[in-house]
Amino acid sequence: MHTSPVEEPSDPNASDSNGPAGPEQEPVLDEDFYRTLIQAIPDGIALIGPDGNLLYSSPQMLELLAVDPGAESPPLSPLEAMLPADRERARQNIGRVLQGGPSTGEVYGFMRGDGDILLAEIKSAPLKHADGSFRGMVSILRDVTRRQRAEAALQAQNEQLRELNYQLHQQNDQLDEFSHIVSHDLRGPVGNLNLLLGLMRRSQDPAKKAELLGMVETVAANLQQTLGELVELVQLNHLSELEAGSSRFEVLCQKACDSLSAQIDALGADIEHDFSAAPELAYPKVYLESLFYNLLSNALKFTGERPPQIRICSKRNAHDQVVLSFSDNGLGLDLSLHGEELFHYAKVFHPGRSGKGMGLYLIKKHLTRNGGEISVSSAPDQGMTFTITFKGPISKDPSPIT
Repeated sequence: MHTSPVEEPSDPNASDSNGPAGPEQEPVLDEDFYRTLIQAIPDGIALIGPDGNLLYSSPQMLELLAVDPGAESPPLSPLEAMLPADRERARQNIGRVLQGGPSTGEVYGFMRGDGDILLAEIKSAPLKHADGSFRGMVSILRDVTRRQRAEAALQAQNEQLRELNYQLHQQNDQLDEFSHIVSHDLRGPVGNLNLLLGLMRRSQDPAKKAELLGMVETVAANLQQTLGELVELVQLNHLSELEAGSSRFEVLCQKACDSLSAQIDALGADIEHDFSAAPELAYPKVYLESLFYNLLSNALKFTGERPPQIRICSKRNAHDQVVLSFSDNGLGLDLSLHGEELFHYAKVFHPGRSGKGMGLYLIKKHLTRNGGEISVSSAPDQGMTFTITFKGPISKDPSPIT
């Protein structure tokens, strides 16, 4: 590395060194003093001329950058050893100082001569002649690699703690949900079942026993449904890391229709779909199957006096995300009264209709866990439209299709 002697600014207050010195005269500090001072400082120091060229690099600067002073062509300045991503920011900072402006201490990355990465904080200040004219700038480079890595590690640990804290809150919410389901939806029917069985044992009337048996069968069927919902909820909690295979919406829709064929035929439902704009999606298949089944079942369950008309379609939005919509002409809902509770568990808004809101509750859970969203528009007796936006990647590869 080419170096040149440090030119010392003249001191207008200093007298000729050959003349008599007054009692208050300060000693003249020569070049050797400054060089010794620079070499005693552990930080790297560089002097840059007004044209931006390097005038001097201290031995500590060369050591921090792992530059061999005896090499034939060492870097001309620390800027050349700087990582490309940081150079423009450093040039702007140098330009401000060369123009007499302020410099802020900033951290930059450097590629050392031995291949290691150095993280260093650089602070710069202008140098002026005695008459105030601009002379150049001095830059001090301090190794902060350990500090930066420790801060990065601490930040990563904090992020991990936040994630663990979030998961803990999620698990607590799940425990509360299970507690609610068990205490209200299992304990009550089981107690009712025991009561009915006791009445059957004490009754001597065959007709009464037959009536009680029908009631037992109804309670047992409700218990079976609740247990099935619990199983699905447990599966949801354990399937959060499912692989997102590519699935065609038309296949999913047909499977849901096959599962609900009896209700569709009984109600004379008319189901239309159009998936041409977005025929497939990379997403956990079990969630998509649950979504199609529950939204289709919901439309059939809450139909009005007229035959159900259900429309299902897909598209891509401006962010290249897949959007699904399910529309029906059913009973609808006053969202100003019930909108906030629509996706809560055990919320029923149409008395006399079967269901406890588990389907919509699970759909909301599925989408939230995978970064998606669901919204609804509705009015009483005007049907409902559910709009689902998937935030995951869209499948472009047609294989494998399931």
